[in-house]
Amino acid sequence: MACALFVSAIFITACTDGTIIGGDLVGDEEISILFEDGFEFSGQTVLGDSIATYNITTTNQTYLLGQIDDPTFGKYSSDIYTAIAFNSAFPNFDNTVIDSIVLDLEYDDAGFYGDTTVSHTIEVFRVIEDFVSRDTIFSNESFMTDMVPLATKTLVPSRSATIPFKVRDLDVDSTIDLSPRLRIQLDNAYGTEILENGDAEVSDSALIEAFKGLYIRTTPNGSSMMGLNFNENPDFNDGIARLHLYYTKTNSNGEEFPEDYSYLLRSVTSSTFNHDYDGSAVGDALIDPLGSDQFIYSHSMAGVNAEINFPDLNFLDNNNQDTIIINSAQLVLTVNEDEAMFQTETYPPATQFVLSKDNEEGEGRVLIDDITKDGIDLSFGLQIHDGIVRETILDDGSEVKTVSFVITDYIRNLLNDDISSSKITISPIGRSESPRRTVFYGLNHPDFPAKLRIAYTKI
Repeated sequence: MACALFVSAIFITACTDGTIIGGDLVGDEEISILFEDGFEFSGQTVLGDSIATYNITTTNQTYLLGQIDDPTFGKYSSDIYTAIAFNSAFPNFDNTVIDSIVLDLEYDDAGFYGDTTVSHTIEVFRVIEDFVSRDTIFSNESFMTDMVPLATKTLVPSRSATIPFKVRDLDVDSTIDLSPRLRIQLDNAYGTEILENGDAEVSDSALIEAFKGLYIRTTPNGSSMMGLNFNENPDFNDGIARLHLYYTKTNSNGEEFPEDYSYLLRSVTSSTFNHDYDGSAVGDALIDPLGSDQFIYSHSMAGVNAEINFPDLNFLDNNNQDTIIINSAQLVLTVNEDEAMFQTETYPPATQFVLSKDNEEGEGRVLIDDITKDGIDLSFGLQIHDGIVRETILDDGSEVKTVSFVITDYIRNLLNDDISSSKITISPIGRSESPRRTVFYGLNHPDFPAKLRIAYTKI
């Protein structure tokens, strides 16, 4: 039904006056379909809340590592906490000597942002606080760490160059190409400690107790962030994040031969986000909400949100003198891609957004009614809701990028007093896995103001 209403809205968006339909069916009773898009409403840019970067019910793929210094959105950074887990079988480290220990992380294009040509100095540390048993970890949380690095490596991440790898097998003399990735050799003393801990070879709880986790951070030589892939199929060359132990084993005859064991990295992997808005355009917008007339801002990670307050819509029903039916309602915003002002080539905008509202208790936000309607699953609700950035051709032939949200049920419920909050929040989808930020033209911009479009019937 919602899809049909959305289609009907497309056909009537050019109308500005009421249209009489169905006169031959209803006799003297006329049904008018009207269209309004001249609403004046307010909004602002608001601080974002911390978000869950790990939750036991979901699995993230992309984790962000880096620091961005952005004149529009300020400084923002991401570090990573993770921990090792057994592979499909327990290892056997009897009579072994460490050769090397390597952290292996495949690059993920979705997380690269800013200047991708600068070098990164990446450090890996040992976590000394338990966190693996947590159900949820938020982006503002960090854990106690031994700040003597297990590894330090400086490199320029290359997402195009494969990495040659020599197969460690006495019977095989070959080299294979691994997909582009970050391989960091850790201190051999850490590898020796793993080899010599017999309990941690056969017990997951002992493994967690002895080797609580790893903390990864980077200091880029510029404004740069990379993405790392922590969730792919565990085939050897399929890019799953691992910790590889390479060692030499001595058999009962005194013969030595190379072996290796790959620990997986646990799903209990999380990011810590930091945001500093001092001296940025967003920092100014947070201080002076009146600037929302020109621009409003939305950021992934734990960044700012765009917030809109709808006006009193009771005039549509002539202050309760008429009966009206809301046929469709859309919120439309235009993305600002001014490179000179906002560096949108270096920092491209997000591609899909979602709307939320205050819950009735006023203690948090929930998705709006059009997404969570009864009888449909969340993925279909998001399809109906739209929120995808698309190219739009204007009357003069020029192109802009707009994002439209179907908010028919939300507006109906707002008019019927079924919900109390006339404020909605615009956030990018998948914000824990993306660094992208977006500038929208403001609510009263002279050329591209935000629009609320409502098609309705008076009975």
